[in-house]
Amino acid sequence: MLKKVGKKNWILITFDKKQRTRLLEKKLIEQFKIREFVFTSREIGDPGDLLVKACRQMRAICKKHDGPFVASISKSGNVYFRNDDETENQQ
Repeated sequence: MLKKVGKKNWILITFDKKQRTRLLEKKLIEQFKIREFVFTSREIGDPGDLLVKACRQMRAICKKHDGPFVASISKSGNVYFRNDDETENQQ
């Protein structure tokens, strides 16, 4: 699936927090320049509502960074750009 996401230039939104640490998936994220947003909590309520809150920040990150990258979406709707396991708030 990661290969298809990258080739189509889609944005991946997932609950899988460990994806960026698994060796094969990490290589695919880098190879296909995946732009990935990860929900940091499973208890977020309606994911659609959270995406509406996070949309502006997600767009800003996508405009600033071509990929590959992994960014986190908190349960409050804040988006954090992950840079080598350091987070930078993109509000």
